[in-house]
Amino acid sequence: MSLPLVHLENITVAVGEAEDRTVLLDRVNFEIPELSITALVGGSGSGKTTTGLAILRLLPSALNIEEGRIFFNGEDLLNASGERMRQIRGGEVSMVFQEPLNAFNPVFSIGYQIDEVLQVHTDLGRVQRQKRVLELLDLVGLPEPGRMARDYPHQLSGGMRQRAMIAQAIAGDPKLIIADEPTSNLDVTLQARIIELFKKLKDELKLSILLITHDLGMVGHMADHVAVMTQGKIVESGTTGDILSNPGHQYTKELMEALL
Repeated sequence: MSLPLVHLENITVAVGEAEDRTVLLDRVNFEIPELSITALVGGSGSGKTTTGLAILRLLPSALNIEEGRIFFNGEDLLNASGERMRQIRGGEVSMVFQEPLNAFNPVFSIGYQIDEVLQVHTDLGRVQRQKRVLELLDLVGLPEPGRMARDYPHQLSGGMRQRAMIAQAIAGDPKLIIADEPTSNLDVTLQARIIELFKKLKDELKLSILLITHDLGMVGHMADHVAVMTQGKIVESGTTGDILSNPGHQYTKELMEALL
């Protein structure tokens, strides 16, 4: 059996010390197989986003990883240098955020911001990068890529901004995309289109995707594997079919009942 692309081993994250210490992640064990869509599902405050940020070592300075190891492609990220993590972020692991309007810089065009990723994580020259920006915008289904590249974030609709952020996320040819509630601000029709886009990119680009969500319905449509999280703990995990057809933990059953 091949090793998982990502393996979290007994990760404990806390804030504060002694009597004021609050545990946010409690000995989390979690795997993301290669070439899969794996969902981390749970309610608000369950620790899902903290887990995603821990993988990229982007936790706020007040939060401490007190215990455990995080392996990516066999490499222990908690022992990686700052320079190595800068190579990994955007190059080998990218993140798609819930609200791209806040994630994009409002004073630079979409094309400029995608080009920044290409400058850092590829060896392409200026003309090649310009061509690649248009290819990426076309790949994620944006019309008129030339015009879109010149537009600023506020000029795009919510669905278009999300596609542009996905284009930026795949620009460095990563092995893993962490998608944090990527459709929660979109209407149902746009949600379905973004789900199909992720599935298409996973197959075409040979990606793994970590889907962070509270929506078990989306998990059923998109994910191969699922881990259910509450109060900083993984309470059950397995294939999506097994978990949704036969949930073993009461919290998972409550999430399922919320869909009815």
